[in-house]
Order: sequence, then C-alpha cells, then structure tokens
Amino acid sequence: MIVVLQSGQAIGFIRAVRLVRLFRIFKLGRYSTGLKMMMVALGNSGQALSVLVFFLGIGCVLFSSVVYHVEKLSCPDRARFNQTELATYLQECHVRRLSELGLCCNEFDAPVDFPSILSTFWWSIVTMTTVGYGDTVPRTNAGKVAGAFTMCSGILLLALPIALIGARFQEAYNMAVSSRGSPSLQVRRKAKEREDPPTKTISTRLRLLRFSNASMTRLARELAKELDEAATMRDDIRMFEKAEKQSQRQVLDCGITVVQRLQHYSDEALAVRHQKSEMDACPSPPEVSESLPVTPRGEDARLVPAGTRDMFQKSVTFEVSPSQGS
Repeated sequence: MIVVLQSGQAIGFIRAVRLVRLFRIFKLGRYSTGLKMMMVALGNSGQALSVLVFFLGIGCVLFSSVVYHVEKLSCPDRARFNQTELATYLQECHVRRLSELGLCCNEFDAPVDFPSILSTFWWSIVTMTTVGYGDTVPRTNAGKVAGAFTMCSGILLLALPIALIGARFQEAYNMAVSSRGSPSLQVRRKAKEREDPPTKTISTRLRLLRFSNASMTRLARELAKELDEAATMRDDIRMFEKAEKQSQRQVLDCGITVVQRLQHYSDEALAVRHQKSEMDACPSPPEVSESLPVTPRGEDARLVPAGTRDMFQKSVTFEVSPSQGS
C-alpha cells in the first residue's frame, strides 16, 4: 500500500514537472515587440512599483486593523446567553453566518468574517483595488463606513504609482517606434520630425538612460526635464504665432471688404456725375413749327374768287408755336 502511494505521488510530481513546458511561451519575447516593450517598461518602473507595494502594504495594515477592531466591538457577550440561545446562536452562525441574537463571532470574541488582522488583509486588498470579490463583507454600520473609506483611500493611494507605470510604458513604446516600426509609422515619424525638432525624443532617451553613478542619472533626468520645458515653450510660441497670423488674416479680410465697398460707392457716384454732366451738355431740342393755312372769313371770303382762294391757301402760311397751336 505504501509502495502504491509513493508511486502515485511520484507520477503526480512528474506531471507537475511537465507543466514547466508552459514557460516556453516566454521565449516569444525574443520575437514579440509587445513583450519587449512590457519588459522594458517594468524594468524602468522599479521605483514606481516599489511605491505601489509600499502604499498597498500601509493600507492593508491600517484598514485591516480598523475593520477588525470596529467589527469586534459589535460581538455579543456569550455569558449572557442561556443554553437555548447559545445553541441557536451557534447554529445560525454556522449555517448562515447571520444571527438574530447579534454579530456572529468565534470563541475568542472575534468576528467570523474577520477572525484576525492577517486574515483581514485579503478583504483590504480586494477593497483597495476596487475589485470587490464579495466573499467577506462588513456586517455592522461602522464596518461599512470603514469599508467605504477604504475604497476611496485605495483609489487615491494606487492611482499615482499606476500612472507612473503607464508613463514608463508610453516612453518604452515611443522608443520602440522611434528605433524601428512599420513603414507607415516611419513615414509619420519622419513627418513629425520635420514639423518639430527632436527635443522630445532626446528627452525621452535621456530619461531612459541608466548610469552606474546615481548623480549622472539625476543629471540626465534634469536635462530631460529642461528639454521638455523647452519643447513646451516652443509649442506655446507656435500656438501664439498661429493665433497672431489668424488675427492678421481676419483684419486683412475686413480691410479688403471695406475697400471693395468704398470702390463700389465711388463707382456709383462717378456714374451719377457722368450722367448728369451729359444731360447738362446736351442742347435743347428745336421748337417744332406748324404751317397752318389762313382761310379768309366773312365778306373777304365772298370777295375772293375760288381759284384765287385755293392758291392763297396753298401759298400763304404762318408759323405757330406748339403752345399757340394748342
């Protein structure tokens, strides 16, 4: 029997050793740019990771102690229970971890959900990282208030180190793109370098440098910071120049519009003046004369012969102005 157990354990151990083959997947890092960038980012984020672990440890110790002692204050006194109440209390706590007689606690007057400060670390980590696994939760109102404060504090404590790690990954990505990349990325990078001087690239590379001497590393980071400030000032100057050019263009457009309107009004005035001068220089039309025959009337008409009267009407005329004729 002992030999069978030993052989079974040996087979299980061999199967466990065979799982080591899964670690071959890390060989893909030789050919994967993404894994290389991840490793470089994690290597450059050593300080940020240490700060993250430090904050997480402080939060675990602090909030675990607070929740443990706050929940422990609500544990009922078992000495006041009679035999029936004690049996009911133990049965309910064993089945549901909830009892109508009070908070479920063990024989050491510690909450069943948080029997010790070390066991409360799990709840603190899950709460500070806002995962909310839900296997253990505070039961009292004071414990819930402490849990809410733990969640808010966890967001504040973990946000800054995680942001630093993200910045290091962005720097590693920029380095990988600047060193090698696809043709489209290279074309865009070259176009960007034509537009902007490579100060940002230089500052990124200086920030990623690591020297054996700590003072040299600090000087490289300070120089990178100065280059970043210079790049920011250059961007601000370009922004102001662009705004100035736009305002000048607007003023020029307004001036052109005003000149065009003045030219239009001047042309209209010249046209009216020219038309008026032409009307003044044009002579008045001559008076139209009408030849009206004079017919003898009364006794004169009887004395004049008919043939002579016709000849007189044809030959004798007189000029009458239009106003007199009317």
